[in-house]
Amino acid sequence: MSLAPVAEQKERAGGSQPAATTLTVLMPAYNEGNHIAANLTETLHALSSALGNRGVVEIVLIDDGSSDDTLAEATRISQTDRRVKVAHLRENNGKGRALQVGAIYATGDLIAFLDADLELHPQQLLSLLNAMQETGADIVIGSKMHPRSVVNYPWQRRVLSFGYYVLVRLLFGLPVRDTQTGIKLFTRKALSDTMHRIVVKRFAYDLELLTVAHMRGYKIAEVPATWRDRREGESKFELRKWLPKYCFWYGVALRNAWLKRSTTHG
Repeated sequence: MSLAPVAEQKERAGGSQPAATTLTVLMPAYNEGNHIAANLTETLHALSSALGNRGVVEIVLIDDGSSDDTLAEATRISQTDRRVKVAHLRENNGKGRALQVGAIYATGDLIAFLDADLELHPQQLLSLLNAMQETGADIVIGSKMHPRSVVNYPWQRRVLSFGYYVLVRLLFGLPVRDTQTGIKLFTRKALSDTMHRIVVKRFAYDLELLTVAHMRGYKIAEVPATWRDRREGESKFELRKWLPKYCFWYGVALRNAWLKRSTTHG
């Protein structure tokens, strides 16, 4: 599933004048109805204030088969603010699939991933934008394992994060410490060239996406991330529930990426 080039989209729309750089924020959401309206509004305000005249912001909210009123609340915001688009999956398919569907609606020159719970505040995207400009990277990611990151989350998640980092580093030599933090920025070209190649649709989607991007020669940089507790609701992380799934899907992602590399170098 690839993204149409921005120029092609503008031509189909009848546009002839170059537009300002557009940042599309893909925001997958599952059962975030109690606060999704406030989080969308806060994201728009934070990014519009941070970017100023540097660009235009749009958000694509992807409701990943929620059983609450996430879809209704997001739709309500989209009806009053044209910068918000809403995509809907009838069943819960996982973050990876939600991002692939959301990308269809993206018109941005730059495309960001941002978790809907705002444990990572959208204002942090400015750091990613600055890093992309300064380093010339094709992809910039927030990292909880960066030495300057500010995080406060359970020790179980720290253990999983460190174990996975060691495994990925040993197998693939990825130039990053953390692939799972829910804030990332891509050039349109980098995302378009990698997203349609991904097989995993759930927990290890980020891992496979970055591994494939690295193998295809895209430059990846990382910046510190500040993680805060959810303001409402409860975290969806439960060790007994997620550990078997993490192990399984990490294994699938690593296998797929290994096969891709073997094919490429074979």
